[in-house]
Amino acid sequence: MLPWGMAMRLCRVDASPPCGWDAHNFKHFPFSGMTREHTRPPNPARYLPNFHVIRIQTLETETARQPDERRERPPSKTEYLRDIRELVGWDLGQDATLSFVECAGGEVARALHGRPMCLGNPKARKGRP
Repeated sequence: MLPWGMAMRLCRVDASPPCGWDAHNFKHFPFSGMTREHTRPPNPARYLPNFHVIRIQTLETETARQPDERRERPPSKTEYLRDIRELVGWDLGQDATLSFVECAGGEVARALHGRPMCLGNPKARKGRP
């Protein structure tokens, strides 16, 4: 039971109306000439240069549908983590093989967005030994 009688709002990626995917201002998208060095702090994680908008949307949507791990963050956010088992981008200057997605919002509108994540990211280790 969540505090104050709140109900957890899970991602409704396949509901009607569905959660909307958001590019999050293209923050984690690749750019021309990008290298892993461009993902060292304080810079954001980025998908590999060969990832395009449809591929990123598909990857993030599938992570919300079939995560390896789901973390509820009351009152209105859920995080999803999935091991892709192949290189999808760079995070903290390291190879990223995880897909991390957040779904947030209220009862009327919710949106999901994600990013590549490396095993060394503190968010990847939460809830794991």
